[in-house]
Amino acid sequence: MSESIGDVVLPGMKVEGTTEEVAVKIFEKIISPNTEMLLKKDPQAAATFALHIMGLGISQFASCVSTKQFKQQLEIITHNMVLSLKKERGELGS
Repeated sequence: MSESIGDVVLPGMKVEGTTEEVAVKIFEKIISPNTEMLLKKDPQAAATFALHIMGLGISQFASCVSTKQFKQQLEIITHNMVLSLKKERGELGS
């Protein structure tokens, strides 16, 4: 069983907009602030929290598309994210 991380703040809010806008608002208003709060207290707990959020999101996406679409999209997203991280972290060779 996982260790309790303490209070998670879910601000009272109404979220409206396109699917992308709603997803961004939920991330910005709920997930990101709680990850940042955890990062200050316990970086490993923050990483675990983010990993669980990622896994739940990926699982939800997988239930909405075909296996082929899931595999293709996950490969594209993963490739682009790794490339972006390498650029940000100066890990790309000149």
